[in-house]
Amino acid sequence: MANRHTRQVPVVIWFAWGDVQNNAGAVQVGGRPKPAIYEAVKAICAKQW
Repeated sequence: MANRHTRQVPVVIWFAWGDVQNNAGAVQVGGRPKPAIYEAVKAICAKQW
């Protein structure tokens, strides 16, 4: 997302960190990262705007 849609999406707010929030978290209930989602969130957070 950060590489392809920066102009269309200048800000990203991830509403669910853990699965206890509508099962859409970047980490599971026990705190283990979900690889695909967690890596995407890390990449967006690390992007230098």
